[in-house]
Amino acid sequence: MSDSGCILNAWHEETFSDEHAYPSTDGASAIQDENRIIDFIPSLGFKRDDHPAAGTPDTEAVFIRSDNDHFHITITVRALARIDQAGFVTVVHVDSYNIGEEGAIQAGKSILNEIDQLYRKSTNGG
Repeated sequence: MSDSGCILNAWHEETFSDEHAYPSTDGASAIQDENRIIDFIPSLGFKRDDHPAAGTPDTEAVFIRSDNDHFHITITVRALARIDQAGFVTVVHVDSYNIGEEGAIQAGKSILNEIDQLYRKSTNGG
């Protein structure tokens, strides 16, 4: 405790969670796009975790990345929950524990942006 009665804490916890849906006109295109995203995620420094047990909606892949105890990031890719719409969802969850490092919100938005860019590029003939 300092003379002013304040405790100085250099650690800060921040959490971010968001998801993006990628609908498709048909199941074959959705599977192709989803596989492209799943193949891309390791290039962001993620390793694939054990394939989870089937559920509803079906989870296709889970990726994790821990950066020197500053971040724990999970990306989950799963089928859309709607029967009438083919597609998939990516969910990004970030826990950040160190002040002065890139914040969880910035890291999570950055990862979703990179996935979105790849998706747009692949669906526009890139």
